[in-house]
Amino acid sequence: PIYELHELLLNIGVDTMLRASDLLNLRVKDLVNKSGSVKSEVKVKMKKTGAQVLCELSQNSISSLERWLNVSNKNNDDYVFTSVRGGSNKITMVHLRRIIKGWCDECGWDEKFFSSHSIRKSLPTELYKQTKDLRSCQILLGHQSIGNTAHYLGINEESAFDLIRKHRI
Repeated sequence: PIYELHELLLNIGVDTMLRASDLLNLRVKDLVNKSGSVKSEVKVKMKKTGAQVLCELSQNSISSLERWLNVSNKNNDDYVFTSVRGGSNKITMVHLRRIIKGWCDECGWDEKFFSSHSIRKSLPTELYKQTKDLRSCQILLGHQSIGNTAHYLGINEESAFDLIRKHRI
């Protein structure tokens, strides 16, 4: 079950781009229809801003969730991310940090460069690199200000001038 939990944390974390506090607060009923099938789109109200964001789950996330629900026997009101040892309490931020540290150790990565925010930022960072569509990244992250999104993704003066150099007319 530990593999299924870790795989699900990574897949859902990347797909939803939620802050760790919102990710860990997800309940089964947030991700599963009354019929028992996993939703492909999920609306989540963010704790920090109160704004609702629409999240689309990839097939990887859907499959991971189905496997996790199968091995964990969760009910609709249960938190999705709980200890593999059982219980109904959600995993804590400390536990999440330990999981991410474990991933870094396993991969030989320096843990000071990775956090729950790394998971949140990975998809919008890649989308921005490929498309330069800052507005879409803002919507996906649920940011109220496009300036915050630019700062969050590390877009600065230098990257703006790099674009000019590549696309001179």
